[in-house]
Amino acid sequence: MGSDAERLHLINHDPDKTTADIRNRPFTGVAHTHALYVQQAGTSGAGQALVIESKNAAAPAFTVSSPVGGEGLRLNGALVVSAVPGAPAPSTLPLGGTSAARNTGIQLISSFDGGEDNSSGTDSTARINIYSYQRAATHSFGEVQRMYAMRRDSKQMIAWYGWVNPDKTPGYDPVTRDVAPGASCKPIAWIGAHIEANDHASMHNHISIEVPDTTGALQTRFEILLGDRATGKIGLDKTFIITNDADFAVRQSGGESFRVVAPSGTEKRIEFMGDAFGTDSSRRWKLRSTSTAESGLDAGSDFEIVRYNDSGVAQSATFIVRRSSGLVGFGTAVSDIDSRITVRQDGTASAGKFVSTTEGTASTATLRVETPTAAKRGLDYRITGDAVSRVRMDASVSGSGTITFGDGATADTNLFRSAANTLRTDDSFVVGTNLTVSGTTTATGRILGPTGYAYGTIAPSRTDPAWRVPSVSHQFQSGHSWTASGAASSNLNKTLEFVRGTQCASITTNGSGTPANLRLFGGPSLNLTGKMIRLIARISDVSRVSDLSFFVGTSSLANNFKWRAWQVTGSSQLSSNNEWFTLTLDWGSINAAAGSFSISSAGVPSTTTGFTDLQVQITDTSTGALTLDVQAVEVIDATSETFPGGVVSVVFDDSDESVYDLARPKMDALGFAGTQYTIVGNLGTAGYLTTAELRQLQDFSGWEIGLHSYSSSVHNSRYTSFTAADVDDDLRSGKQWLVSNGFRGEGVAYPGGEYQRTTDGVGIDAIASRYFSHGRTILWQSGRVTETFTPANSFRLRAISSVSDTQSGANKPSSMVAAGGLLDKCAGNGGWLILVFHKITSGAATVSTECSQSDFNSIMDAISSKGITVLPVSEVLRHYS
Repeated sequence: MGSDAERLHLINHDPDKTTADIRNRPFTGVAHTHALYVQQAGTSGAGQALVIESKNAAAPAFTVSSPVGGEGLRLNGALVVSAVPGAPAPSTLPLGGTSAARNTGIQLISSFDGGEDNSSGTDSTARINIYSYQRAATHSFGEVQRMYAMRRDSKQMIAWYGWVNPDKTPGYDPVTRDVAPGASCKPIAWIGAHIEANDHASMHNHISIEVPDTTGALQTRFEILLGDRATGKIGLDKTFIITNDADFAVRQSGGESFRVVAPSGTEKRIEFMGDAFGTDSSRRWKLRSTSTAESGLDAGSDFEIVRYNDSGVAQSATFIVRRSSGLVGFGTAVSDIDSRITVRQDGTASAGKFVSTTEGTASTATLRVETPTAAKRGLDYRITGDAVSRVRMDASVSGSGTITFGDGATADTNLFRSAANTLRTDDSFVVGTNLTVSGTTTATGRILGPTGYAYGTIAPSRTDPAWRVPSVSHQFQSGHSWTASGAASSNLNKTLEFVRGTQCASITTNGSGTPANLRLFGGPSLNLTGKMIRLIARISDVSRVSDLSFFVGTSSLANNFKWRAWQVTGSSQLSSNNEWFTLTLDWGSINAAAGSFSISSAGVPSTTTGFTDLQVQITDTSTGALTLDVQAVEVIDATSETFPGGVVSVVFDDSDESVYDLARPKMDALGFAGTQYTIVGNLGTAGYLTTAELRQLQDFSGWEIGLHSYSSSVHNSRYTSFTAADVDDDLRSGKQWLVSNGFRGEGVAYPGGEYQRTTDGVGIDAIASRYFSHGRTILWQSGRVTETFTPANSFRLRAISSVSDTQSGANKPSSMVAAGGLLDKCAGNGGWLILVFHKITSGAATVSTECSQSDFNSIMDAISSKGITVLPVSEVLRHYS
């Protein structure tokens, strides 16, 4: 036979026969190389082209073999296998959902014959059994079924079909369970894999399980990625599983868990993404067990919630729970967590919650902090970098409940329960608007701030001496006759600055030490007997003042008396820059005479009447120009109108014990009462007075007990080194101490005589006026050694400080008692001399703050012999002429 001949050719030409005859002859017209060709002729009848039947159950009825790579059996059409007897005809069975899907290669047909008991001989299932003995070796994986994707957009799916009614309910009769009329065959599940999406718009690269949605359209519900969806590359280093439109439930019957597993030191995470493909840049939130290695004692593997930015970059952890302790942190790092947050509600210890407004009734709490002991802190707030908390809440051992406040460097302010129904702070307390007290108040310490109102017990109880009405007043208003000389510039009608009327007069120095003058020559004759000069002025820069003097005289000052009003060499200044001040100049303070005028050896001027010339003169230090504004030159009654023979106040600073032991006996013997300015912090310590001794000085010797400072450290640093609040605290506390201990003193002696301004620019004398009636300086160094009555400013009283034999000026005891010394000037002109002592020594003085007992006694004797009145400072200020 030729190559185009079949080995066996069977043709059934009789449509009435059911089986073809076997004929070995060529099939004319077609070239064939088949080993067996079976053809069923005709288009009707029920005959088969080939029936193979085996009578031997142990032998196959039909065997096909072929060389490797060849075809064993080719069917041009469907292979229909009847799995059980009585199977329905293939034409009665559905083949697919649409006509395009009806091509079928193999049909395995079974029937329900035999019932559903599933006993022997009644199995109605058609099966394909595939058996393999192949191990999974290289290039040989024991595959029993392969599907090939011949196009990038092809799919290889396993599909399940069922009958579905139009209303989407199962399309089966509920009684017979057979297919119901009107039901249609629909896909109900697919499993398969493909690379490119159906619409060619993206790469799917997944194996998926698909089921219909409510419209009947199949939707991917569960995916395992085969490759990178962005690049399309096949292969992934990590398993990527995706669900779509899914509620994920883990059904448990007892003890089962949903677990994310990895070794210790490996991060376990659940991430929430911002796109459908789970790209890294779409990460938004992450729940994780950290990669911190477990090192024992329950450390490591902490829990965090991490946030991502819009680029998918992890930001700081928003919520952290430390596994070893259960401590919770918000927006921090594990290493920073040192507090525990516990939220309980409705009296239970179950998982806490923040309740809504309707739940937050009076009997419940939205947040409760519980600590096992009083040593545990309930609340702690600080700013990054702070050394200590800015706000913290503690339960103290006594159970008081303390809130402490600070600035990040120190915790310096508190608020706590000090007793039943009592709230207390150890620090200052400020009320921004109103403070209402429904009951009584008790003051036991410092009461007021620098801007508050004082209680009557610590407010000044006496007023200043009356303002003296001038008999002559030059106020430098429009039309005045004063002129300027020696000044670099002048403005005799300055309307920008004034405290009276609408203008003042002004002169400016040249900055080179040349005196500048404001003068009136040839005026009406003045009688200054029993009178003194009052000057109201201001200076632009007090640090540049070399000398401020005032002259009265005749003949264009050819004959004159001179007062040196300002010659600063000590720690105090008469005023601050651009501050209006008042000076009073009496005959006890004249410095020089010229022409026909003279001063006697007792310090008394040769005349006090007939003056026609007046002059104010200022000189700079050659370090720069300054401006002097003058508002008034006036004539008022002098001290001699009240104290014709003068008055002396003997005062002591610091409360040295020698005052009681060495000074008091002499003064008692002469009937003199002094003034003691006390440093409260020194009382009762070695070398200082006691409170009891101060009471004896007041009650049995008539002394005035005033304040030098409340704190010894504040005294040593001077008020000018502190803020206004600090100075107010010291002055107020000192006055409160005086009142509470029965002392009636109304004055304060500024530490170091410094009354200018606090570090925050508040006048110290202004603060003192809240609590006292006078403030004493050491301004004798200005050149005006005696004070006046009334004083120009009762809070800037001039005094002769540190009377001691170690001095070389007017405050040297021998000079003071000599003819023409301070005591003579005071007695002869009716001045007020305030003498300041610190320590009285039984031997010679060695430092400026010491005065020997012999020198002190000689001064007291001289005062007595000259008939000068001796009064405490406050007693002098009580006198009104």
